[in-house]
Amino acid sequence: MAWKTRPALGQVLLALACFTAGFAWTVIVEDEKLVGTAIVIVVTSLAGVLLLRAGAFLITGWAGAMMLVSTLVLNVIDDGRTDDDQFQAIPVHLAVGFLIVAAIFTAAGFMISQTLAWTLAGLSGGAASIGLQFEETRGEWLSLVVGTVMVAILFLGYVLIRRHALAVVGCLILLSTWPASLYRITDSQLGAALGLIAAGAVLIMTVVLMSRRRRTGPAISDNQAI
Repeated sequence: MAWKTRPALGQVLLALACFTAGFAWTVIVEDEKLVGTAIVIVVTSLAGVLLLRAGAFLITGWAGAMMLVSTLVLNVIDDGRTDDDQFQAIPVHLAVGFLIVAAIFTAAGFMISQTLAWTLAGLSGGAASIGLQFEETRGEWLSLVVGTVMVAILFLGYVLIRRHALAVVGCLILLSTWPASLYRITDSQLGAALGLIAAGAVLIMTVVLMSRRRRTGPAISDNQAI
């Protein structure tokens, strides 16, 4: 077992070195906006994925991609706008960027570390739906739609490949977006209660489905899942 563990540990350490390279760039060039730092993390992670075919680099690449979207929105896209316009545009731009990251990692899941890549894609979609809550005019509706679509995709993935992580992320998105969105839509605590009840019902159904699949489905090793 030791000879299998050491390469995996080495890949994790190399993946963490992507963060080291990124923040070394920050120090060397004094990258105050951190855009270059995020790009270095993404590029080195991509190199690790292509050369070593290791899923560990997906995690650092995802963190770098989310950081890149955030820094671009906060430091580049909104330059030259008034303060009010800048504040109102940030949630939508962040959501669009996070959804692009989700799409990229969904595609990556067809080539490497399916479960991990699709879980990270789901987290990006969840971040997009949560961020839309801060959009003042129609954020609650946008959040509800995006969150529901992401949950549907995640549960479809769970049904197809039987990876519990996808269902767990889907339930987290439900619990974080439905109550908040329905509260803002109805402007009452009743909406939040209905959202919690609906999310709870889906959560219970998911647990039942997981239990049935665990009893009837074939055993899947951790190595196959990743």
